Amino acid sequence: MSDEKKSPEIGDHPAIVKMREEHFATPGIKEPFTLTMLGDIIQTNPISHRSDPEVRAILDPIKNSDAAVGNMESNFGDYRNQGSRIGGLQGCKEVAADLKAMGIGLVGRASNHTTSQGVEEMLQGNSYLQDAGVSYAGSGINLEDARAPQYMETPKGRIGLSAAVVSFRGRVDYQSSRTADGGMEMATYQMGNRNGLPGINFLRTTPAVVLPPELFEGILKIKEYEAEYAKKMMAKYAEHATSDGAEVQKVLENLYGKIGDPKKRQMIYTQMFEVGDRPCGLNYQVNEDDLRLNLRSIRQGKEWSDFMIATLHTHDNNNVLRHLDFLQEDPSEFLVNYAHSAIDNGADLFFATGPHLLRGIEIYKGRPIFYSLAAFIYQLWGTPAGPDRYTDYHLNPYYSESTETEINMHAWPPHSVTKHKDLKNMESMESVTAQLDYDKGKLKQITLRPVEFGYDVPISQRGMPRKPKPDVADRILKRIQRMSVPLGTKVDIQGEIGVIKF
Repeated sequence: MSDEKKSPEIGDHPAIVKMREEHFATPGIKEPFTLTMLGDIIQTNPISHRSDPEVRAILDPIKNSDAAVGNMESNFGDYRNQGSRIGGLQGCKEVAADLKAMGIGLVGRASNHTTSQGVEEMLQGNSYLQDAGVSYAGSGINLEDARAPQYMETPKGRIGLSAAVVSFRGRVDYQSSRTADGGMEMATYQMGNRNGLPGINFLRTTPAVVLPPELFEGILKIKEYEAEYAKKMMAKYAEHATSDGAEVQKVLENLYGKIGDPKKRQMIYTQMFEVGDRPCGLNYQVNEDDLRLNLRSIRQGKEWSDFMIATLHTHDNNNVLRHLDFLQEDPSEFLVNYAHSAIDNGADLFFATGPHLLRGIEIYKGRPIFYSLAAFIYQLWGTPAGPDRYTDYHLNPYYSESTETEINMHAWPPHSVTKHKDLKNMESMESVTAQLDYDKGKLKQITLRPVEFGYDVPISQRGMPRKPKPDVADRILKRIQRMSVPLGTKVDIQGEIGVIKF
């Protein structure tokens, strides 16, 4: 192998480094600027026209912002005229224009539901957004398109967004039907005259179960047996067998990444194990190429925008004993590292979605990190159920008396979307919007407005964001206040809003 030194990258040129550092130092928008950040949008029908005072109390500040950004987790289709495929979370095609009417001009389009109806419906949904004047990032006609930063033009400057979704290889989904969770289609590279496949921008990770040393010894014994067995099998069928099963190890590393120190990390079949002091915890190993190229996308986005946002849709979990992986309060180590790296590569703000509950807020190098903004619209019960959801419950969809809404209510009952049995304390039914006020390129204040998705309202109104009653607002704010303290962030509660001052 050659000992020649690697040629310097163009981006390492001193003049380029200096220009980039100056540009990365602060947002390029210097006049007063208001940005509202939103969580997951799971929307089935338009809501921008609603006159309910509780709904308007949430929607009006968004409309009055200079820009609003969220994550579009659900899809949309033309049910009657295009034969829209049933699956996952889906609303009507008018949802795209409704986002614009609410003042939302830029959304992430990378989630575990983006391709639930297939890539054709994903592309059609993207076209609805484009026609409505809403920019999107995170999915596209190939991997270059899906990974590329995308932009929203405002009178005060260009806003950029880079979006990705975490793929946990080897994970077994807890839901079976395509209606429930249709599986994710990763976009692929174009090459020569081959266009690549449409899909989502992935950040692939391999989760490892953390075991105490005495239990990890059992894993090592299994690996010893595996190596001996592999040796015998390869000796039987090939002349290139080795005594340590290196061929098998190489194949596994190509598929799942390098294991590292074999005394501390090992894989059995498709599950990684490692020794540590957090028994039953989880650590995640990130695909190096996905990490590097997503960070490059963020850096490119910052270079070509006046304000750059990075987002990641994740169901990361710190503990294997938790049944639902989207109800984990603490961010995993890899998510913290990714958020920090995104800001190191130019992001002015990072936000995560996927956990359907709030997480804490960190201020890293003067820039905000929202480890989960939960949801902004949460219309789970209004999505089309489809025949497969009926058959999940051993019902004949053509003879059963159960409606699609009733099927969804059974699939997403209160006890399955919250950690609490108390129906008046459901974290996944509560969220915030985050309004960020900037002046002269500096963040001056973050205003957190509590949101709830419909306590004591008719079924038809469940999932719409509305201003909560004072006791619920206080509960939401105290929760996010508590979670932000370990991250070094002070949230002041001022009446029915939370405030972070700078």
